[in-house]
Amino acid sequence: MRFMKTRLLPLVLLLLSSVAAGQTLPPAATQFFQTNGKPYFIVFYVKGENYSRERSKEETDRLLLGHLGYLRKQVEAGKYALTGPIMDDGHVRGIVAMEAASAEEARQILSGDPMIQSGQFAIEIHPGILTDLSAVKATYPTVR
Repeated sequence: MRFMKTRLLPLVLLLLSSVAAGQTLPPAATQFFQTNGKPYFIVFYVKGENYSRERSKEETDRLLLGHLGYLRKQVEAGKYALTGPIMDDGHVRGIVAMEAASAEEARQILSGDPMIQSGQFAIEIHPGILTDLSAVKATYPTVR
């Protein structure tokens, strides 16, 4: 039974989101659904209201180190399944795929990030279904 629930959850979520969006899917579309999908909140770190504000090198370094440390802490705690910067100079600066019970819980976890607290970054939170990321493992150097 657990196997069926695990395999059917992404399908049910996709169907419900399609109905909510006013879309109907042809029955044949189910052959293209991934069977190892899992719900995540996909978070985009975007330029915040203070993104362009002048900062000293010391303040910039402090914020960056705090941000990177916070990301690592959340990855190691199992809250963030995937993290990374966006490398162009567009509005979106980074991405996180995270597990949380609700968008509000996701927002609460994200609010501890120094870059968010400073207004350097703002966040956009989107519920979605991705391939199960439990096999993805970030590795970090040993802290001395």
